[in-house]
Amino acid sequence: MKTVLFVGAGRHQRRAIAQARARGLRVVAIDRNEAAPGLQEADVAEVVDFADVAAAIEAGRRHAVDGVLTVSADRAVPVVAAVAEALGLPGIGTRTAHLMTHKVAMRRTLADAGVPQPRFAAVRDLREGRAALETTGLPAVLKPADSGGQRGVFRLESGGDLERSLHAALSESPTHEAIVESFQDGLE
Repeated sequence: MKTVLFVGAGRHQRRAIAQARARGLRVVAIDRNEAAPGLQEADVAEVVDFADVAAAIEAGRRHAVDGVLTVSADRAVPVVAAVAEALGLPGIGTRTAHLMTHKVAMRRTLADAGVPQPRFAAVRDLREGRAALETTGLPAVLKPADSGGQRGVFRLESGGDLERSLHAALSESPTHEAIVESFQDGLE
């Protein structure tokens, strides 16, 4: 029987874990929250904070997993890539994972490849935030550079909005970096 490691076992991963088991896979799931609903669905559940990449790799190694994945967990994508690389499993690689989950790196990479992007700027403090608004104009969107789940996302209509929201956006970023983008109206 093949064994897969789910990095993250929250409510968004619970159904995928159940589906994997229904397809005959042995599921090992890790999550820092001991009450994560997906842990109840897994064959093996471990309370592991996947921000600790070494601990996630060790869990995969200990259970001799054949694959590693996540579902709807942006923060887990680089961890999945690191586990896959460390264990010699198929994956997208840590470089690609970083480029596609760190919003500043993603925007720069796509812009360099000629893909149209909104005006954007990286922000680590209020001075950079004010300069970013000069680049993007208003309205704009402020969000953590490397978070997910809509945490720390704000629409900016004024410089005052930036001052009120910047700390919250930066606090949701593991690297304490945010991005300001020109607001694009439409469907996501």
